Amino acid sequence: MKKTLLFAALIASASLFAQQPTVINATLDPLTREGSSSACSCTGWMNKDLGDQLESSSWNSSTSYGAKFDDLEADIMYQEVAVLANTNYKFTYVYNFDDKATATEASSLEMRILKGSGYDSGYTPAYEDPANGKSIGFGYTLIASVENASNNLVSATIAHPGDKDYRTGELTFNSGDNTSIAIFGRGIGRPTTADADGKGYSWSNGSSEIRIDEVSLTNTGGIASVNDIFSSKISVYPNPAKNFIQITSNENITGVEMFNLIGKKVLSASSLTNDRIDTSKLSKGVYILKVTSNDLVGSRKVIIE
Repeated sequence: MKKTLLFAALIASASLFAQQPTVINATLDPLTREGSSSACSCTGWMNKDLGDQLESSSWNSSTSYGAKFDDLEADIMYQEVAVLANTNYKFTYVYNFDDKATATEASSLEMRILKGSGYDSGYTPAYEDPANGKSIGFGYTLIASVENASNNLVSATIAHPGDKDYRTGELTFNSGDNTSIAIFGRGIGRPTTADADGKGYSWSNGSSEIRIDEVSLTNTGGIASVNDIFSSKISVYPNPAKNFIQITSNENITGVEMFNLIGKKVLSASSLTNDRIDTSKLSKGVYILKVTSNDLVGSRKVIIE
């Protein structure tokens, strides 16, 4: 009976995994685009009809990269993704603002999940090529269509928080009748009607550069695995962290490891002292924290600043 239940759980987990959406260059790394000799975090995220390309930016360390919406420019991120109809999804991202905001041109971060049913008339999605991030076409070609609330499954506008801290943003939505969506992000806030770099777009970011990285689109429907359940019950604080990370869980923690973004283990411990691990010797950057409780394994993304 136990073998039957285990097999059923494995089949359910495999089925759910197979239905996860494919997001190209979700880590926003500098990748070489087709027809270009230069690498850019905009690879997989361009739509020149709506705004200018993202630029690569160091991400809290000299070796980790993300993307940025430049101050007073019309930079965007845009990518169309195949999804399942009538399914719940979660979109997450890490972001921060610089501190150059002015009272009249304060930046805000705008993130949207756009409906495939709002694509231009007659458009059939042909998704980006994972091998090179080539854009085959765009369902949205007018910024007015993007801004039309009826074309949005969900949206959020995040005002400048008044500091440079790294935060995680989240959008949850149900796909409804849509089998395709578009992820769209930009900085807004410039009060004039033209971008500062003279490229002709009718909107612009405000005076604060905004960085973004580590986006994730997850199918949250279906049966969660025991590891998913364990992972959801791990509490990590503070994040971003400096000298220590506090880890708590309802389960007995039997091991902790940390890995950098190229998969190298940089810290490990078989037990915790006062539910803490010392991170004071780690370089600034983004890490993956792996927590074990006997046979259970959970993970968290943490930032050391």
